[in-house]
Formats: sequence, C-alpha cells, structure tokens
Amino acid sequence: MKFRLIILIILFIPIVKADFESWIFRGGAFIVGKPAPFIIYINNTGNLKDSYTITATPTYIKNGQDLSHLIKVHLPSNRIEGLNPGEIRETQGVILTVFKIEEPGGTLKFEIKSDSGVTHEISIPITSSFSIALSEFKIIGLIQLIFLILIISYTLHIS
Repeated sequence: MKFRLIILIILFIPIVKADFESWIFRGGAFIVGKPAPFIIYINNTGNLKDSYTITATPTYIKNGQDLSHLIKVHLPSNRIEGLNPGEIRETQGVILTVFKIEEPGGTLKFEIKSDSGVTHEISIPITSSFSIALSEFKIIGLIQLIFLILIISYTLHIS
C-alpha cells in the first residue's frame, strides 16, 4: 500500500525544470570609434519563473599581447528579473572598438546565468576597421577643395 502511494505521489508531482534559450542580434560591420548596438534575447523554456544576470568579457590577443581593452562594452541593464515560463525578454547594449581589430580578430563572450544555476554562453566575433567614408566631408567642402586646387594651380601657372 505504501509503495502504491509513493508511486502515485511521484506520478502527480510536476517535474521542475529550469532552462532557457539565449541569442544575440547584431548587424553590420564594426567601425573604429562608432558605437555598434546589439540586443540579447532570453527565452525562459523552463517551467519556473527565473531571473538572469549577463556578464560580458572581451578577448583580443595579437602577437601574444592581450589587447582586450580595445573592445569596450556598455550594457546598461545586465539583469533580467522575473521572466515567466515561455516569456521572452531582451536587453540592449553597445560595443565600441577604440582601435582597429585585425584578423583573426577578437571575441566578445556573454555569459548568461539564471538564478536557478543554469548557465549559457553566446559570443560575437569582432574585427573592426577605420571608416573609409568621410561623412563630415560634404559636397560643399568638395567644391571648395576643387576651387582651391584650381586657384593654386592657376597661380603657379601664371608665375
């Protein structure tokens, strides 16, 4: 009788599961000095309400030197609180490269840890370059430059 009672209790006790999915969205190339936004999504796939902490760790090693300080991460909210089962929530941040990151590049690793102890890692490969477009150089500046070159060449030609 006790054995049957224990089996019935085990069958009707819900299985407690704490798990989640995480992914990151970021588009475009990294340009030195230009902030690049990203979004981290977390989906609570477990059956418990949970909270999550996000930690960012940049890594860039070139010629044996640790140059990770060239990758800056700003994550204003590194905590997602009270995510219900089946719910998806996001947090946003910005990545800034302060100098050119050459191939093979660096990595920005995000560790996402739930309060229930489950940990996931997602990462972004990072290479950056200098901007080749001079957005501050408008058409009026180009016209002025052409006139300046014409004036200088005319002056040199006359003398």
